[in-house]
Amino acid sequence: MLRRGRYGVVLLVMAVAVLGVADPASAQPERHTLFDREDAFAEFQVFDGGCPLARTVVQVSILHNSFRELPDPPQLAELAGVSISQFDCGGQFIFSAEGGVDPGVGFDVVGALRSAAVDVTVTVCQTVPEPGGCFPVVIDLDFTGVGPVTRNRQHDVVHEPDCFINITTMTATRDTQVAGTISFQGRTLTVSTADLTAAGAFLSSESNETLVIGDGCIER
Repeated sequence: MLRRGRYGVVLLVMAVAVLGVADPASAQPERHTLFDREDAFAEFQVFDGGCPLARTVVQVSILHNSFRELPDPPQLAELAGVSISQFDCGGQFIFSAEGGVDPGVGFDVVGALRSAAVDVTVTVCQTVPEPGGCFPVVIDLDFTGVGPVTRNRQHDVVHEPDCFINITTMTATRDTQVAGTISFQGRTLTVSTADLTAAGAFLSSESNETLVIGDGCIER
């Protein structure tokens, strides 16, 4: 989502005016980029019964990136990743599989990290006890933000006679409740917030705007 870009542009215009950077009519080279990212993450632990240590741990993450170098149009990318780990009755690590893929479907966080839906299929491949076969994992999860949004803003400026750099980065993170299903190899795990590990579940976003002007920092 690029809705925060306008605020960043206003800050840049003010900074340029205050610092007296040469106007656009000058011959100095310029590079202006915008980057936005949204993430959803959750890690679940499901006990398999029969003994207290036997369990399956599934980690799910999905992100959406948008990168734009003005005046070019934005370049969009989606990536979904899944890892599965299994432990036996003695707590020994006996199986692992992981994988990541462009899911081919859009992912978007609603509002101010209010909610997100993840409905994707990711192919994972066995890595433990040895490299092995691959299989699909079907993820159907709903994330709902709870509690406050933690925000951070960082502004860095380099102002030299032949190089001006203005970087504004804003990040936000919010814990979530989560519920849904994870299906693979004939199993369907019904998971909820109660099944989260200490890693938890959250939604996050990052927005970066970078303006670089001058012969000293850009090659012609």
